[in-house]
Amino acid sequence: MTQPDRAPGAGYRLALAAVVAGGLLLSPLFLMLAGQSGCNTSSLAGALTPPPPGDLSAPRMVRWFVSQGDSADASAGIVGNLEQESHLNPAHAGGGLAQWKPARYGQMAAYAESAGLSPASDQGQLTYLQYDLRTNYSSVLSRMDTAPSPRTAAEMFETTYELCQGVVGYMHVLAGSPCEDGQRKQYAQVALAEAHDASASGVAVSLAVLGGCAQAAAAGSGRAAPERQSPRGRRFVGYRRRNGDLRMRKAQVEGLSIPKSR
Repeated sequence: MTQPDRAPGAGYRLALAAVVAGGLLLSPLFLMLAGQSGCNTSSLAGALTPPPPGDLSAPRMVRWFVSQGDSADASAGIVGNLEQESHLNPAHAGGGLAQWKPARYGQMAAYAESAGLSPASDQGQLTYLQYDLRTNYSSVLSRMDTAPSPRTAAEMFETTYELCQGVVGYMHVLAGSPCEDGQRKQYAQVALAEAHDASASGVAVSLAVLGGCAQAAAAGSGRAAPERQSPRGRRFVGYRRRNGDLRMRKAQVEGLSIPKSR
């Protein structure tokens, strides 16, 4: 078969175009934009996938929320609140993981059963919580997805969704109130640190995703991303469900001595 004639230099121009295109695809800006495409609104779309079976630890919950499209900071902020509210025990008296009031707990139970999940399980309650955030608190969830830290995301969730005793306005909690604002933030920060340990979860989520959206936005603007502050000099005591039982978890969080997930 006769090949069509090519103008002089055509091959060189094609090769040059391929090199330029390849450079753009591998450039930091392109990679940043590709990674950021899942930020802000990704958690508001897509099908919900229930968490893996069994009792879930804080880092596994964080990684599950991330797998549903939430930013890492938003995910940790949610889990930090749940740990303060119920010690991550879906059977905790008063309204389960999020301590829903009776009417809301009934809505959760109905939704979980309609999805073939037990209302008394982590799977049923977490799936409903994500559904509730997407449908009734979408603006809050979008804002949380851009939070610069898990501590900020925790306070966003606390002052909009939980509305514990001591909340007097958005991002405004009375010091020393029963909300235990500082404790929620501490739990959120440690949960995110633990979630970075790949052995903490059976949910396959890239650690690059766990970097959050704030870092991608900062890279695009040329500004440094805000550093995560390590919790210092504070003891905290929490409870974690494991193998069907409540087990006390004590951790000394000081400097870089972040407890590993068990």
